[in-house]
Formats: sequence, C-alpha cells, structure tokens
Amino acid sequence: MICTLPTPLFEKLSGLSYPRLTGIGAVNLVLSLNRQFLTDGTYWLSICDRSMPFICVAEQTNFISSTHYNQEHLIYVGNYLPPDHEFFGLTAEELLKRFTPHLKKINPKLEVKKAWVFKAPFAQPIITKRYSRLIPQMTTRIPNLYLANIQQVYPWDRGTNYAVELGEKVARLCVRG
Repeated sequence: MICTLPTPLFEKLSGLSYPRLTGIGAVNLVLSLNRQFLTDGTYWLSICDRSMPFICVAEQTNFISSTHYNQEHLIYVGNYLPPDHEFFGLTAEELLKRFTPHLKKINPKLEVKKAWVFKAPFAQPIITKRYSRLIPQMTTRIPNLYLANIQQVYPWDRGTNYAVELGEKVARLCVRG
C-alpha cells in the first residue's frame, strides 16, 4: 500500500513518528462566472500586490474552453498561508466577500454565480537547513506500507513531473518488496 498523505496525517493514521517538517497550506477559492474574467486570454495571473488577500488568479476556461464546463467561466483564486491563518476557518461565502473588492480591481464587471473553497493545511514544504536529513523514507516499519508525498520530492519543488518521478521510485520499491 502506498500512502500519499502529508507526513503529519500519515503519522496520525500509522502511529509512526517522523522529524517535524514545516510547511504552508493553501486556500483556494473557485468561482463560476457567466463571462470571461481575464479578458485578454491570460490563463495565470500572479498577484504581487501585498494588499490583496491572494497571490494568483487562474482562469481555467482561458486554458480549456468553457464548452467543457457548461458554458461557465471558472477562475481559481489562491494563496499559500500558514496552517493557522484565519482563512482556513472561513467559508466560501466569507472568502468571496473579502476577495470581491480586490477581484473587482482586476475586472470591475465581476459577477459570481457560484463559489467553492478548497483548503489544504499542508500544501508546500518549507525547505530549511539540513532538510535533506529530515526527509521521510519511502519505506516504513510497517510491512508493505510505503510513504510517497510532496516532502520527498526534494531537492525539486512541486510539479507533476516530480510527482511522477516519485511515483516511479515508490513503485520500484513495492515491486522489490
């Protein structure tokens, strides 16, 4: 069995313990709109204005046509935050209320049909000094149980290609038994 949960959750389920690694979480608001938001066709807009409560706006339907989404336009509004940040306790409606004035600075014609929020308290490891010595091993003390998660892609950053590489490594371990 391969577990891909973040190490702190894996510890709770397995009873195993690992060195404490820090990370940041992600709070992502997904919005359904009647019309295009980033009207110049931009897919990913990085936000570098610290007064805004998010760091990116990605318009999925500028990448894949809204015909695949019932003619709705979908945007993702995201931020990486410490797991104890107040946004983790807010509903989609509460986040939308806070984000709307800032989103209207980007496009004043914003009209939201639906909103959903997705939260992950551990979405990105923070690489500290001697991190390589703290990385959890893929093999565990429990026979036939393996751990493969984002903390183990070091020295790389997050990315699908590194997840695939990690998956291949853990699969080889499973085959060897």
